[in-house]
This record gives sequence, structure tokens and C-alpha cells, in this order.
Amino acid sequence: MKYIAFLIFVFPSFLFSQSFIDENPLATFKANQLIDFHDNPVSQKVFFKQFEKQLGLNDADEMKFLKTWESKSGFLRHKYEQTFNGIPILGATYTLHAKDGQVLKSSGKLYPYIDISTSPTLSFDQAKLLAKESLVNQWINDGKFMATKLPETMASSNHRLVVMDELFPKFSGNYILCYEVEVAANTFPPIKEKMYIDAHSGRLINQFTDIILHNVEGEAETYYYGKQNISMDSVSPNEFLLHDHSRGDGVFTYNAETFPDTVYYSSETKQWEAKDNYQELVAADAHYCSISFYDLMNDKFGWSGLD
Repeated sequence: MKYIAFLIFVFPSFLFSQSFIDENPLATFKANQLIDFHDNPVSQKVFFKQFEKQLGLNDADEMKFLKTWESKSGFLRHKYEQTFNGIPILGATYTLHAKDGQVLKSSGKLYPYIDISTSPTLSFDQAKLLAKESLVNQWINDGKFMATKLPETMASSNHRLVVMDELFPKFSGNYILCYEVEVAANTFPPIKEKMYIDAHSGRLINQFTDIILHNVEGEAETYYYGKQNISMDSVSPNEFLLHDHSRGDGVFTYNAETFPDTVYYSSETKQWEAKDNYQELVAADAHYCSISFYDLMNDKFGWSGLD
């Protein structure tokens, strides 16, 4: 009798919990990130159809297959991308972990309950101009460049419409149709930004750099201080620059004689050896001293740059 009473108590509780998840985008988003099916495997072929409601998907959503790979543990990982009316959803990929055609676990990010118009009001050319304008305004407001000496911006002809959460990569449940516009500038360090422009209002929703700066440790033969360890930027396997991105907004050693054209010093190895030209000899000194000065001010006074 106690066993029957226990079942009656738990079952309504489960239904309430499931109903809460169905009606709450954030709860559904979190619940979808990792689901264990070991106790009740599901056929891979019908997975998304069978759990469409629980995952927060609707008729306009499609799970587009991307690839399959096998793990060392024998699982087949089937990766999918979520689209809405054929438009990709930024950051929405989902993986089914299966054995013998049965899904034992699912993981990833799905964006539930999307209901927006996917017909843009603005053209791509309009979005491109707005993206370039937004980036330039950022430079001026941040003091990165003077308004009279702005670098030329170039917007790639490659673009796409995406659906994205307004707070991406965080989650809000407020979805926006955006143009993804790639804007670049021929500066050093190079600038290459992916700008997300609201396809209806023209508002900048978010942006992310497409440039990955790779700091490495090397050794320099300085003119006055002998061999010293320095941080430098590895832009390719055989090109290293006197740029340190690990300290504040960066420590950069430029060549004043060739500014603003070829403004940097480079080496083919991480071993920065002394050269015949005096200016190139002391470039390593300038870089080492700048790094040392930064560390001194940061360690002793908590200063991370000039105000």
C-alpha cells in the first residue's frame, strides 16, 4: 500500500516539472544542454521528432546534419545545426551520442520557442554601411584612432542572415534576425570583426573579433641587458613580432622610421638575435624594458596602463 501511495505522489510532481520547463524558455534551454537516455534509449532516426515539444522546437525549426565521428569509447557522435525557416541560429549545435543506432545521451545548445519574422527590412548593403559606421564610431569614442586619421574599413561581400539571442552568448529568449557582416581594417595588429546588425532596425546587436592573437615566450639578445626572456606574438610558424598581448591592452614595439607602413619588427624564430643595424639591435631592449616597466607599475602600484 505504501508503494502505491509513493507512486501517486511522485507522478504529478514530474508532470508539473515538465510543464514548467515547457513554458519557460530559460529552463528548457538549460535542460536541453545535457540529457541522459541510458535508462531509456531512443532511436536516432526519430529523436528530434519524438522530443520536438520537450526540446522547444516547432515546425519552422530544422535540425541540419553536419557530421559524424566515432569516439574512443565506441560512441558515434552525430552533430546537427539548428535552423529556423532555413536560417542558421547562431551558436545552436546539438550532438546525439549513440551506439547501435540508439541515442544514450544528447548535449549542446538549442534555442527554444523561436517565433520571429525572417524577412529582413534592410538590405545587406544597408547593413554593411551600418556595420562600418558602428566600428568607426567605436574607434573614435574609445580613442583608438583620431577622427582625422581613421584607417580604411572594408566589408566582405560574404554575408549571411542569422537568428541570434539578443544577449548571445548568454541567453535571454529574445531572438533577433541579424545580418552577419565581416568588417576589416589594414592596421597592425589587424582588425577583423564580425558585426551582427539587426535586419529590421539596423541596431548593432553584438560583435566578435575574428583575429586570434597568439602570445609565445622567447629569448632576445638585447644590446644593453644581454639575453632576456620576452613575450612576443606568433603570427605564423616562422614569423614573430615584438608585440605582447598578455599585459593590459598590449605592449607593442614599433619602427618609427617606417611608420605608418611596415611598423613592426619581426624575426623568423623565437630566439631574437642581435642584428647589424643598431636600431634593430635596441628594438629588443625597448620591448624588454617596456614589459619590465609594465610589470613594475602593475606589481607595485596596481597600474595596468596609462590613464
